[in-house]
Amino acid sequence: MKIEAIVYSSMTGCTAQYAQMLAQKTGLPVYTLTEAEGKLQSGTKVLFMSWLMAGALVDYKKAAARYQVQAACSVSLNATPEQAAATKKSSKMPAAVPLFALQGGYHPQKLKGMYKFMMKLVTKVLIKKISAIQDKSEEEESMLYTLKHGGSFVKEENLDPIVHFLQE
Repeated sequence: MKIEAIVYSSMTGCTAQYAQMLAQKTGLPVYTLTEAEGKLQSGTKVLFMSWLMAGALVDYKKAAARYQVQAACSVSLNATPEQAAATKKSSKMPAAVPLFALQGGYHPQKLKGMYKFMMKLVTKVLIKKISAIQDKSEEEESMLYTLKHGGSFVKEENLDPIVHFLQE
């Protein structure tokens, strides 16, 4: 399996940051899903990266209908292996397609319309839940701050497992 390009969809910029970093590390060309439609042939083998909405990988079906998605990356505020398994199921991804979960960030000022409304509700619930924890860990304190003020957890080292996968 030789991945020929990175294709991504991004809402607030975290996925775009990861896609650009991964392109620099691997030398693969990188395109938004819209750009790819004019640059890549149908059936091209790609790594698809996107953000999550309601537990599903946004635009995965669209990418999989046009390209051979060899691996995928979900970018969300709280990336866990359990979440990745649920995302794979809700996105109806084939078992053979590996899914990597990357921690993104929260940028409420970049959200619009229904996404802004939905995240306002979700954020309120999460702030209440984390605030109720008596002895918060450093990660919980950091998440609480990010939910209240926005911020990013995007780090180049988060891409290491993906880079390793691509080099195999």
